[in-house]
Amino acid sequence: MRSEIRHFLNPQLQHIMKQLFTDSKKLTSQQFARKYLLFPIILFFSWVTVGNIIEQNYAKADLNRITGQVDSLIIAPIYFDKNGKGKELRIFIKSSPEYFRLTNNFNYQKIVDQISKGDAITIFYRQENQLKWGFGKQTDIYQLEYNGSVLYDLSKRHENSFKITLATGIGTLVFLGLYAFYRFKKSRA
Repeated sequence: MRSEIRHFLNPQLQHIMKQLFTDSKKLTSQQFARKYLLFPIILFFSWVTVGNIIEQNYAKADLNRITGQVDSLIIAPIYFDKNGKGKELRIFIKSSPEYFRLTNNFNYQKIVDQISKGDAITIFYRQENQLKWGFGKQTDIYQLEYNGSVLYDLSKRHENSFKITLATGIGTLVFLGLYAFYRFKKSRA
């Protein structure tokens, strides 16, 4: 089995993997983290920051739109939530095989109180190409309109994105500062 793996991997990748395993044994956890984890963390935080900056600039015209009759509304648990408190509102529309959702970090009680089965609503949600810049599902609700009024406004998503941008932007700067400090320290040694 090992020979098959070695044969499959090119020599450069074999060297990197060998170095990674050697370093995992000989370096302290702090040294290992600096060498192998700090830069990917910076990339991740940067990606989340850029994605949320883009999301803050979504307009209704940038989003998909579906209008249809409500088939059902359910409040369901979020499966990855370990403490069991996470819930999401799922709205099923007769003209769509998918459900549309709002997670409990957004107040969906107003929607539950005002719409019911058979009501005609319009939902705005992300296009498929917008998914690579953010988390969540394509069927996350960005705006919901009912009877000529907006029950869930796009500005709530903008506010949430701004908070995330602020946190991850600061995280990016902190980790980038650490990375620069360690690179500078290493070059002087």
